Amino acid sequence: MNRFDFNNDLKNEIVNILNKDGIKISLNQNIQKILIDFFNLKSKILEPKKREVFIIPAFKEQIKGHHKEKEILTIINYAREGENLNSFQSHRIIQSKQIDHLANEWNIFHFHLSLEADKNPKFVKRGDLLLFAYVEVDYIVFLGVARHKDSFSDIKWLEILQSNFPQLLEKYLPPDLLEIEHNFSNSERKEAWESGVLAGFIKLNGKTYFSPGFGKVTSGYNIQVVMQSNHILNWITQIGDIIQKSNDDKISQNDYLKLRFGHKSLEIYDSNEESVLVEFPNLVINNKITGNNNV
Repeated sequence: MNRFDFNNDLKNEIVNILNKDGIKISLNQNIQKILIDFFNLKSKILEPKKREVFIIPAFKEQIKGHHKEKEILTIINYAREGENLNSFQSHRIIQSKQIDHLANEWNIFHFHLSLEADKNPKFVKRGDLLLFAYVEVDYIVFLGVARHKDSFSDIKWLEILQSNFPQLLEKYLPPDLLEIEHNFSNSERKEAWESGVLAGFIKLNGKTYFSPGFGKVTSGYNIQVVMQSNHILNWITQIGDIIQKSNDDKISQNDYLKLRFGHKSLEIYDSNEESVLVEFPNLVINNKITGNNNV
């Protein structure tokens, strides 16, 4: 009989983290779906951190005298200074099952151009004119503004990025891949995304690239979200088996083993002694148990 329940610990950890931010998640589903919903939320919420800022030169000129110049410059400054950009996103980002196709496929986020708080004060008021930006961990590229209609599947955003900063997309150039003949139209792409169809590749100014966001599975969730969730659950199963089969009674008979999100990663710890036994994705506990470190 297991003396621990790491899956239940993980569920409680997720609930506690989201409760602090006032976000609710459905618990009437298995741990895999809960974990996928959790990472789906995290993929939509931008970490407040200083990022290197790039602005498309033509757009930089358009900002001057634009009737939303103050709002645009505020968002750009927030990105540069590491302020919270999420208040300018759609309030739907805190819905665990809401899927942002544009971010999933292309790493492109959109921001509402307002400085006035909405009914939910965590967000600004929505508007029809949006600011679009390509976002990676350490930098952000402001691409331009456009109306809401048809802007969320328009390849022009990636074409603008590739034309002005091609070096930022070089890592998505697959070697020795035949050029695809044509892209979907905006309407075809929108329909495909909403149907869970994965394109995987895209043609930009004569070159074929992997989709920067790596796309999604048929359920609509980002591939990386699903893979990360599966990776963690596989690790939990493996580390649980290792603990049960351990010849060290201090480990196999420990009644205080728990799982939590540590400072760097998930970890299994002794809640009585407050000592960490192992961190994800390692399979070696205190150098006493050996195993394959590749999950």
